[in-house]
Amino acid sequence: MNALLSQLGELLIIGLPGTHLTQGNSRKLLTQIKPGGVILFGKNCESAHQTSKLIVDCKSLCDRPLWMSVDQEGGTVQRLTHDKGFTESPAPYSLAHDVPPSDIIRAIDTMAKALIALGFNVNYFPTVDLASNPENPIIAKLDRAFSASPYEVTRYAELFVSRFAHFRLASCLKHFPGHGSSTEDSHLALPDISDSWRRDELIPYRSLFATHDIPFVMLGHLFHQGFDHKAPTSLSPVTTTTLLRQKLNYQGIIVTDDLQMAAISGSLEDAVINALNAGSDQLLFGNNIGEYQPTLAFEVINIIDKALRAGHLDPVRCEQSIARSRHYKKVYCQ
Repeated sequence: MNALLSQLGELLIIGLPGTHLTQGNSRKLLTQIKPGGVILFGKNCESAHQTSKLIVDCKSLCDRPLWMSVDQEGGTVQRLTHDKGFTESPAPYSLAHDVPPSDIIRAIDTMAKALIALGFNVNYFPTVDLASNPENPIIAKLDRAFSASPYEVTRYAELFVSRFAHFRLASCLKHFPGHGSSTEDSHLALPDISDSWRRDELIPYRSLFATHDIPFVMLGHLFHQGFDHKAPTSLSPVTTTTLLRQKLNYQGIIVTDDLQMAAISGSLEDAVINALNAGSDQLLFGNNIGEYQPTLAFEVINIIDKALRAGHLDPVRCEQSIARSRHYKKVYCQ
């Protein structure tokens, strides 16, 4: 148990307060929490040189491989923007409908090479939600889905997965089990997809799992009473373990969407314990919603530690999650 307690940071992906490790408690977070990974946002990236140095400094400060991650989808969701000197990418819907087929691979390669050159090893992309609800405020309205067709979504997502793997950039399918039919934004509330969700939203996952070793799948914060009449999908063992891990036979890393989103109500303790018990391997706390909380990661580690000691978390489950992350780091964190 003592060996496990010293490795609990591997279960976390955390955000940092600024653009340099000298700001806030960044050094303390990396050396004491020893997180599994770091996620960078626009506030952390002011130029290519500064971002590359920040990533090098993060990796150098840690005594184990580190996931350096970002949300760089293209279009409205990209943390690395043209005004700061970064190469931007078209939105997923635009890429599928407006970019000539002969230019698509070039656009994907440009994205992957730019991220690798900066030092990133994970991009939380491609989005495999379906544009099934044109009025969806967080997916279709922002052109974040390739298409309403699960087969078209699969086709374009497969290009990103394969090209990212070629450059040793870990991909992440999201937002399981499917955010495309929702009418609400999970940053602001818990979307109820009980009546709108359709089983064909699983087609991209099933198809891509069959042909590729997908490093990450991100869980959406959604509610579907047919899966679980109490818990959000991201905190439910029915969705995470029974459906994703067992029925779809997913073997990679399951990461939550940001657990600070408004869709996750209740206590921090409940969110952390329920997410891990449901089957998540890594908990994402971007610390980018509202005011930065310098003690947040330490509070989360304390919750996990106490839950293990009290028998509220299965140590074997946590060890499996840590082993899974380290397995993929051997491929992508060299």
